[in-house]
Amino acid sequence: MTGENKGLLYMVTGALFFSAMNVLVKISLRGYPFMETVFFRSFFGLIFVIILLKSRGLPIIGPRPRLLALRGTLGFIGLSCYYYAMGHLKIADAVILNKVSPLFVMIFAYFFLGERLRPQVFIIMAVAMVGIYNVIQPQMDFAPLAGAVGVLSAVVSGGAYVIVKKLSSDHASPQIVLSFVGMASILSIPFLIPVFIWPEPMDWVIFACIGFTSIMGQILLTKAYAVGAPTPVSIASYSVVLVSAFFGYIFLGEVQDSQALMGSVIVLVSLLALPFVRSKPPKPVRSRPMAEV
Repeated sequence: MTGENKGLLYMVTGALFFSAMNVLVKISLRGYPFMETVFFRSFFGLIFVIILLKSRGLPIIGPRPRLLALRGTLGFIGLSCYYYAMGHLKIADAVILNKVSPLFVMIFAYFFLGERLRPQVFIIMAVAMVGIYNVIQPQMDFAPLAGAVGVLSAVVSGGAYVIVKKLSSDHASPQIVLSFVGMASILSIPFLIPVFIWPEPMDWVIFACIGFTSIMGQILLTKAYAVGAPTPVSIASYSVVLVSAFFGYIFLGEVQDSQALMGSVIVLVSLLALPFVRSKPPKPVRSRPMAEV
């Protein structure tokens, strides 16, 4: 099997794990506050990453702890926004809003990494905003707020990914992931204490599975970018939108209405166009994305 095919296989398999995680998160949010899900997702993920680091003989803390802490803080904010949106929107809607983060990655990379920004990016962003409006508009009750929070998760995640790119030059991928799950575990505690509900025995299993599937998805995503060609792998990463929508329908009976579906298609087409207009940075650096938010 060629490296490109391996990259695609890793990415699609990672999408399966992320989609399974989304379903498990949605189930947990039916009985627990979203911040409790944030904590347990991060805490169990922390355990799995520490085991991975120890098995590879890698140090827990990388050479730039302050930048790692910033990456972890942004990851916590992005994850919290994502799970809040997930609690009030259908899985497919929450996922598609979060997946617009590459647009913000390009903007942040322009200001902080010196990457060139082609004019076509602004056209794609305008089209994507039309799609986002249609995703949010059909919903009722908390949806306008939840939709805005969902987009905020993409903005914050975009900033986090730019930091990941800077860290990837001298940090192992598990160290970067550890900063995310470690900071999220710590920062969620003050918000968790007032609303904490002691989990039922089966719910402990669900929380553990959320942590496991998220870490597996991140590892497979990293492998995909390590061995595959960047453009087809980045396109394949959007398979998580389709798989999550399918899982949401199969396991939770969720169906997007026509306007939200049209908006999702518009956003997805816009995102698929990004790899073909993205400019290379002045000094290319091999990035190793390791988180969905």
